[in-house]
Amino acid sequence: MALWAASPAGAAPEDAEAMDLPLAGVALEACGAVFLTGLPASDFLSHSGLFWIGARGTVAPPIVDRRRGRVTVRAEGRSRTATHVRGQGCTLADDLPPASREPVAPSTGADWTVSRERLPASAAAAIDRAVARAFSDPAARTSAVLVVHRGAIVAERYAPGITATTPLAGWSMTKTVQAALVGLLAGEGLIRLRDPVPIEEWTGDDRRSIRWLDLLRMSGGLRCSDGRGYDARRWHAEGYPDHLAAVVQPDTFAWALARPAEFPAGRIGRYRNCDTVALSAAIDRVLRRHGRSFAAWPRAALYEPIGMTSMTVSSDARGNPVMTGFGHATARDWGRFGQFLLQDGTWNGERLLDADFMDMLRAPAPAWVAAGTPDYAGQLWLARSRLDDPELPEDSYAMLGIDGQAMWIIPSHDLVVLRLGFGGGTPPGQPIAFSRMEGRFLREIVNSVRPEGPVGQEAAIRAVLAGYFGALERGDRAAAARLTTGDFLLYDAGEVMTNDVLFDRLAAVRQAYPELRWILSNLVVEAAGDLATIRYRSEGWRLGADGQLQTPQWLESAHLVRTADGWKLRFLHSSRKN
Repeated sequence: MALWAASPAGAAPEDAEAMDLPLAGVALEACGAVFLTGLPASDFLSHSGLFWIGARGTVAPPIVDRRRGRVTVRAEGRSRTATHVRGQGCTLADDLPPASREPVAPSTGADWTVSRERLPASAAAAIDRAVARAFSDPAARTSAVLVVHRGAIVAERYAPGITATTPLAGWSMTKTVQAALVGLLAGEGLIRLRDPVPIEEWTGDDRRSIRWLDLLRMSGGLRCSDGRGYDARRWHAEGYPDHLAAVVQPDTFAWALARPAEFPAGRIGRYRNCDTVALSAAIDRVLRRHGRSFAAWPRAALYEPIGMTSMTVSSDARGNPVMTGFGHATARDWGRFGQFLLQDGTWNGERLLDADFMDMLRAPAPAWVAAGTPDYAGQLWLARSRLDDPELPEDSYAMLGIDGQAMWIIPSHDLVVLRLGFGGGTPPGQPIAFSRMEGRFLREIVNSVRPEGPVGQEAAIRAVLAGYFGALERGDRAAAARLTTGDFLLYDAGEVMTNDVLFDRLAAVRQAYPELRWILSNLVVEAAGDLATIRYRSEGWRLGADGQLQTPQWLESAHLVRTADGWKLRFLHSSRKN
């Protein structure tokens, strides 16, 4: 008897047994573990979270055919096979086109500076203690830790059998790599982020309004059930979850594009693989129209320019890259990508991703903010909200993946922290052992390299601005008055307004748009004595009573003065961008 029934939403093909989809995920994972990471086949089951299956004891040890580069996994009388293709990871396809078989030499990261010359002894000791803690609990299954400060590797450690040249799974960190590919297309002028994605099948229904931005922000609105706690008992009752099924379909692109709309685009923020797979399919459509291959283009456009040459992404049975989570790269190459983001999308002085795109990537996703969960951005997590840790710097963000894969990027500290690990230490759906030490591990490293200067003052200035916009959202005149000087003025599109005039205006706007939100990003603070200025981008999120959503943008600056009661806003200047 199979562990679960096929999903009524169509998560499994009608002619497939219920185990075929989860076994496809296990087969790709096992192939990557054996042929990319180099784990002995006998160690796979103990090193895998087996979240595809949701229960242990059902999967037999994998069968490896090294001559043909194949791994076969079996469970409940069914089997699936994945094949290693040099330079392109693993695939569920029986064959791949020649463009997908280009050999790639692994990166050693030898040209990256490893130095502690600029690191005080006390900071080095604190970082060493934190790194040791990440490896202290065997159940945590940490495989690699890399710390990069001021562009140099200041700490690097690997589990036994793992080295600087070992490709390791990043799981959903791969999503952020795909987001960068979208940015490259936008930079070439091939797409515009606020345009609907070019999917012909969606033009005749509610999906026609889904934009690139919506998919990047996990708010596309496609019908997609969650992981259901990675619990096989729930799967038996409710069907295999779409969140996982999206990744292991025979043709992931076609399946994702066939998902109907469940919510209006841009309205509901939730973490679902269906959005990321649909984003992959849209990228593929654009590349094909311009005579490019999804198998080859990312390497030429991104991986090679930043030296991330060990990066591979495995593919489904049609050869479609599974960018939701099947990326492998060395720890140093994952770190290179983190440093690339830290440098605002530039490498060796050359800008690869537009500054506007980088601003969007790091800005809180409006639909998530509206839902009260402001911890997601553009295929990135906002680390401070995600970890619920007010001690982390405000500008912290992270690439995260299942089984505790994490790369934290903290521009204010010129810091990238990477932790990779295996599953298997805890049951599927349960918090991994590393999560018990994650917050302390990260705080120790961050605190060891706190930048010199008035960091606390900047945080206080930013808090005043955030508090003021919060007051605007709540319609709280008293709170706004406490955060501004008595002579505060707003200059907007040639009109000068006091707080009272502004709140009266917003009250009228709320008649048509009951829900108003503002997302602030790309904040630049300059302070001198008792005066300060903040330059920033503001993105509105206003939902009309008729269900229509608008997302206007402004470029703004705020001027503050320090009083006996703390920093207060005196003047705010706003220019509409779109």
